[in-house]
Amino acid sequence: MDAPPLSFLLMRKLLSRLGLRFEDPVDERAFVTRFTLDDLPRTQAAMILGACVYCAFAVWDWILDPAHWTETLFLRLAVALAVLLPATAALRWPAARRWAEQIYLSYCVVPGCVLSLIYLRLGPGFDHAAAGMIVVILFVSTLLPLRLSSLAAFCGLTWLCFAVCESFAVHERAGMRFVNNFEIGMAYAL
Repeated sequence: MDAPPLSFLLMRKLLSRLGLRFEDPVDERAFVTRFTLDDLPRTQAAMILGACVYCAFAVWDWILDPAHWTETLFLRLAVALAVLLPATAALRWPAARRWAEQIYLSYCVVPGCVLSLIYLRLGPGFDHAAAGMIVVILFVSTLLPLRLSSLAAFCGLTWLCFAVCESFAVHERAGMRFVNNFEIGMAYAL
């Protein structure tokens, strides 16, 4: 078995010094298991609620762009049926629970990234995008038990996807790129 890369070891040491990781791997695994699974029924209930809310925002899509809202409803339902609900159900099986943090991460990254695609499809979608992204950010940061590294991965991936999709958008109002990214950045910081 190969030794871990130096960057991995340095990051582990830094996290330990900052009090964000246990030095003993056994203690770290026990903490992760307890942190991610301690309140699993409530987390799963929040995940089901999150899937419903994600789909319910199709009403907002309809208000913003009546011509394309059925397409975005399809995207929202596809994400809920292919990712959100199966991820929630997977946690019922004890064998899947050791992957809980990765399941939570996929649960939040996929809809966060697809949300940017939805905004791109809606005519004025990016003129109202920050609010929807902030709802997702608040959900993830308050209702899913993600450790700092997973939360940082969620933030980085969804913001990157948002920035790429927004670069293709045509804004009706000047300055919206700055406003959107400023508001989203502040939500990530909180």
